[in-house]
Amino acid sequence: HHARRDISASAVAAGLVAVLVSFGGTAVLMVQAGHAAGLDAARIGSWIGSLSLVLGLGGAFYSLRTGLPVVMAWSTPGAALLVTALAGVPFNEAVGAFVLAAGLTLACGLFGWIDPILRRIPGEVAAAMLAGVLLNFGMGIFSNINKQPALVLAMCAAYLLCRRLAPRYAVLVVMAVAVAMAAGMGLMQVDQLDWRLTEFVWTTPAFSAQAAVSLGIPLF
Repeated sequence: HHARRDISASAVAAGLVAVLVSFGGTAVLMVQAGHAAGLDAARIGSWIGSLSLVLGLGGAFYSLRTGLPVVMAWSTPGAALLVTALAGVPFNEAVGAFVLAAGLTLACGLFGWIDPILRRIPGEVAAAMLAGVLLNFGMGIFSNINKQPALVLAMCAAYLLCRRLAPRYAVLVVMAVAVAMAAGMGLMQVDQLDWRLTEFVWTTPAFSAQAAVSLGIPLF
């Protein structure tokens, strides 16, 4: 009954924005990381597909169970880190590093270590780590302006304008502007899309010290 009463246009818009922000942009980074690591379409599809199922079902379960709007999502800086860190690491070792990062995070949650650890890491260091990962992407906007000046400048203008007038919908508006302009400029190659169900491919994790240090610990 609660769920039915809570469905409204603003709730749907808020959910859509949350998913687009937390999921859409990061999914693009994940695909980019997969290409950088030389993964085939089946592996990338399997990776994104299994994550989507877990995050979607997990979010729905916790939202219904607690009555709170819980969106399960991945870490955008984590995905940005993978674009450079995943190249050159065998995929089964990368999966092992993901398992290690997840295990460490789970242990912290179970034993109540998150608070003490976060208190010992200065906020500036955490912010600097985040900036180090995201700086390239921020700078990339400006270094790529010459490739599609109209598109990039229109997106920047839409973002700045919306931050002033309707900050909640800024990301949604930027996406709508980008899609509309890309379609108008003939950049959307929809005929190349091949719709089919995800085929899941199993990868057995392998553990290596190198992948743990270059991937597992930084992700954690």
